[in-house]
Amino acid sequence: MASAACILASMLAGGCGSGVDTTDLAQSGRMPDPAEIVQQVSESGTVAIDLTAAMREIAALETPADVDAEVFAELKAELARLLEEADADGTRSASFAYSKRIPLYGDDLHLRVNHQARTLRWLYLFGGDYDQNGSVNAADLVPLSKHIGESADRNVALDYGWFPAGSMQYVVDGNFDGEINLSDIVAIARNFGRDFEGCTVTGGMTRYPGSSDAGLASRAVPLEMASTGPGGQKQFELELVGELASRYWVYVDDGPDTKDRVACFSRSGGLYESAFGLLLPVRVESTALQYSETANMLSWHQYFAGDGNRDGIVDATDLTMIGRYLGDSSKSDPTGEVQYADYNQDSQVSIADLSPLGLHFGGGFEGYRLYFAASEAQLPDGYWGEESNTPLLSMGYLDLPLPLTFSYELPFTPASGSYLYLRPYLGEELGPVCEFVQVP
Repeated sequence: MASAACILASMLAGGCGSGVDTTDLAQSGRMPDPAEIVQQVSESGTVAIDLTAAMREIAALETPADVDAEVFAELKAELARLLEEADADGTRSASFAYSKRIPLYGDDLHLRVNHQARTLRWLYLFGGDYDQNGSVNAADLVPLSKHIGESADRNVALDYGWFPAGSMQYVVDGNFDGEINLSDIVAIARNFGRDFEGCTVTGGMTRYPGSSDAGLASRAVPLEMASTGPGGQKQFELELVGELASRYWVYVDDGPDTKDRVACFSRSGGLYESAFGLLLPVRVESTALQYSETANMLSWHQYFAGDGNRDGIVDATDLTMIGRYLGDSSKSDPTGEVQYADYNQDSQVSIADLSPLGLHFGGGFEGYRLYFAASEAQLPDGYWGEESNTPLLSMGYLDLPLPLTFSYELPFTPASGSYLYLRPYLGEELGPVCEFVQVP
């Protein structure tokens, strides 16, 4: 799955490349210059390796029965070249440079939570481990060779393509460019000798991992827990126990002291659903819900960050709003379209607005429903608990100006200690509680 940043770059810069016109390996897709590839490997660094042993390992690889011998020989030669030239550069034994790694996003792992089934599912992805055995070595050339020269269907509007999540092509497309060619050997070379130590799963009620209100202790998930999916890619399924969290994060471990720095956060829905599909209503935590005892009124902020075109779904079309108004200030146009592209509401449309857009990407939202609970016993069991109370109000946001602080005078005076809370909805689907407020 292409990241939001890559898709935006595609829009602003005219796309990420063109389709494959030839089966010649050196010309397939967006093949970087050899010096550029070596630089990518050298800059990243990884664990120290025995270069002599690595060369023997490469030389000993036999051509798979269904792969052309000349093609496989070229793949072996390219991996050997990358390792030798990077080693000559003197950086092969350096500690892994996180800033140079291709980061993983929630849609790369296709991380999905099913609150009804109480399961968390995600795909196994570990840079260069194309045979999915937990170790990156010369043998990972074998699955790559079986798909060399293949290209994904391209989205004409975005001029970008990606392979279906769960497929082996998705596994061996190491640079996520929708083309399988020599450049995908870079992932093997940059991670050669690296071992997968499992995943760490964390849950919490806020949008950021490691917060003080994290409602789920971290859990270690080894590779042995993964099963092979219908398309050939390995996948994890974890049963969720206790109170369900609002979001979950998966970190990929590659040693006792290292973790991927990028948090992969979950979305609602099925494992193989498209990120552009209609998913359950997302939790909106920035409603600023407040109750005024003197006026007996409730107020909240009506806003769905990322839905710039206001169609109720955050998808790739909302990226065009950032591209259209990039660099503009919403202060100069407080009632116009610029404010809709200012997803983080800092008064400036910038690349920083990709963060809230990515957070809600694929989510649907139609409006809020306001609920009243006379006591704590009447509250839903957790943020995703079943709703037994009748809503006081259903307020859609699609036909209202944004951002907007909406005020509602309660038809009764709630007793001290009672609760008022909001839940998002999308059609007949009810989302998790956004925020609670207790009457003083």
